[in-house]
Amino acid sequence: MPRALQLMQQVAAAVDQWAVHFRALGVSPNDMEQLDARMDRDALRLQRRAFV
Repeated sequence: MPRALQLMQQVAAAVDQWAVHFRALGVSPNDMEQLDARMDRDALRLQRRAFV
């Protein structure tokens, strides 16, 4: 597997867990809602999942 694809998969897998990480750090529900609107909108979520 090409190194670039491996790196893309690693990044996508890490970003796909953003909510778990941010909640563990105590990010407020309001801020989580704001982040969710940006991090997990359909297009970005689908792009990440294509590599996970």
